[in-house]
This record gives sequence, C-alpha cells and structure tokens, in this order.
Amino acid sequence: MAEGLKEYLEGVNKEKNPANIVQKLALSDNGLTDKAFSTILQGILAQKSQKGAKSMTMHSLVYSKNELGDESLQKLQPLLRDIQELDLNQVQIKPGHLLAFLEACGTSCTTRLAKLSLSRMNLGEVPISGHGLTSHLCELIGSCQLLRHLDLSWCSLTPKQLTLITKELLSKKEDMRSLNLSYNVSLSAPETVTSGGIAEGVTSPPVTHQLLDNLFEFLTGNCLVSHLDFSGMGL
Repeated sequence: MAEGLKEYLEGVNKEKNPANIVQKLALSDNGLTDKAFSTILQGILAQKSQKGAKSMTMHSLVYSKNELGDESLQKLQPLLRDIQELDLNQVQIKPGHLLAFLEACGTSCTTRLAKLSLSRMNLGEVPISGHGLTSHLCELIGSCQLLRHLDLSWCSLTPKQLTLITKELLSKKEDMRSLNLSYNVSLSAPETVTSGGIAEGVTSPPVTHQLLDNLFEFLTGNCLVSHLDFSGMGL
C-alpha cells in the first residue's frame, strides 16, 4: 500500500491537477511501520518540490496508532514548517526518536502549528544527554506562535512535569482555545511506602502547589479557553 500511494503522489502534477495535491493526510490505525510511513512521505516531498502555489502543501497530518522512527522522522522534518494540525495520538515511538521529534518541531513548527495532539504518548521524564523530554516539550509549546489547541491527555505526566508545562502555557492563556491534560498521573493517588521490600502503608504524593497556582492563574484574567479537560487528575 505504501509503495502504491507513493507512486500516486509522485505522479500528480501540481499545475495540471491541483485538486489532487494532498493537503490533509489521515493514516490513523493502519499498523504502518516506520519504513512504510517514510515511503509515503517521500511521495509528499515529491509533490512539495514541484512548482506551484505555496498554499498547496500538506498542512494537516493525522497519524495515530502507527509507528514513527528514524526513517520517517527524516522525511517528516522538512514538511513540519507547513503543518497546522498534527495528531500523533498513541504513536509508537522510542524515547530517543521522541526527543528528536520534539527538537525538530521546536525548530520547524514555530510559525503555523495551531493544533497539536500527543495523547497517549509516554512523555514521562527520560533524561537524554542531560536534557529531559519535558524541557523540549516546553520549548515547543513556547515557540509555536499560533498554537491554539493542545492535547496531552494520558501521557503519564507527573505533577512536576505538569508544573513546568502549565508555567509555559501561562504566556499563551489569551491565545489558547482548548487544553486537555486529562488522565495523567493523579495528584491524589496514594503511593505505597516500602521498607526492605515490605509494604508499610500508603501516603499521598505531595501536591505541587505551584501547579495549582499555575492552573488558577491560567484560568483567570483574559483566558479564552472554550474547552478544558482536567479529568482523572485528582484535582
């Protein structure tokens, strides 16, 4: 399927058949591998290289429940600067590749990206070369001038990570229209206390007061969010 789609994309003439230029690509839940997605993106790149109006480029990519890796990331990077909507819900990706993806987005998605969904991607803190994924995610959020919709639900984010993310979002509260942070690590979920491998009882993790302050500050003043989801966070 990937090879056939690539050949089709490469064969479309941008000037003679502008209606066939792919501007929105939805490939969710196809079990695509890194290599297969790379093959398809090669066809998109072939279209992009043709002469024609700059508006005739892929601006929406929905690629949930597939694999994203080194090969496809290399093909995807030059396309990111035109992306306005990016949905990678439940994508299979290794921590190192996730870091590379966030870095690429932070460089290329700064001017057009308006809607970003990374739902069900494990964004738990994974230090790599002295930098965590959270810092790169915050840089991405801060650098996207037109970001209006953000979905980070079910991402295994800790209270510490959420504190950093919400702090970054404070500068965007007049711009954001929807924010979904639901079903990350519950702030009130009990933790088991052990001694020598023997459970001694349970205790609640300390609620990050700064996180609660950030959320309150985000929701006050000139906040224009019309859709807000904090479900399952133990607030």
